[in-house]
Amino acid sequence: MLSPQKRSRSSPMTSYRTPSLSRSRRIPDTEKLLLNEVESRKQLELQLDSCFDELKQLKSNNNYQELTIEQMKMNNTASKRQFDVQIEILSTATTEKEEIIRELEVENEENYIQLERIQVTIKQNVKEINQQESYIKNMKFQEQNDKKDIEKAERDIERLQREIEKASEQFVEEFSKRQVTGQQLEDIKREHFEKENSLIEIISKQDRRRKVAKLIEFAVILFCSFNLCLQIFQFLK
Repeated sequence: MLSPQKRSRSSPMTSYRTPSLSRSRRIPDTEKLLLNEVESRKQLELQLDSCFDELKQLKSNNNYQELTIEQMKMNNTASKRQFDVQIEILSTATTEKEEIIRELEVENEENYIQLERIQVTIKQNVKEINQQESYIKNMKFQEQNDKKDIEKAERDIERLQREIEKASEQFVEEFSKRQVTGQQLEDIKREHFEKENSLIEIISKQDRRRKVAKLIEFAVILFCSFNLCLQIFQFLK
């Protein structure tokens, strides 16, 4: 399509003047036809100019749209890059989050196992504490019973001591009254040993603690042996 400048140069009728009405009446039909043709060309040129302006506007709009599209492409590329960066950041964060979650799961599992061990230990400690409390109660009860038995054994020892002293006095008195033979001396020894064994059996039954029983037994044996030696010494004297 020709530009307006080219069209103005190639159309010599653009400077044509429209004749007045009185003159047009005198113009023949051929001239009227020419005038009509000129008028129609002028209208056509106006239309062409209008179309050319529209084309220029469209071209300008097209250039603007192309610039807009290019800008949009650039923005889209930048957005895509930013989106890729964000995706990479999110992917890295997700990976780190998964690692943290796995570490927390492992730590929670270890804590759960440790908690179970602690619970088992607590149960064992509670069981041992209950056993210790029961043992302490039994020991206290046993101690009370042993204390009673020891007190009773002490009373029995005192009673037996009195009996031994009384028997010793009777022994000395009897030996002072009559002459004692060797067989009678053996009988006296056997009688003392029987009393001594009887005393030991009583103490062993009354006292439940071996150490205390042995000490008491040793003391009784020592006391009885001392009394027997004293009586034999007095007899031989």
